[in-house]
Amino acid sequence: MKLEVDRCRTEMRIRAAASNDPPAHIYADNITALTGAAKAILPSVDR
Repeated sequence: MKLEVDRCRTEMRIRAAASNDPPAHIYADNITALTGAAKAILPSVDR
């Protein structure tokens, strides 16, 4: 589970550096593939 979260955070950082997408959009796209337990570790974002 921690590995899954770490991988997701890394992917978000890479995408944020390479694109002009809003952070909320990057976050939403990346958490869709996570399990429920992994989603619980990450903070939620309000749109």
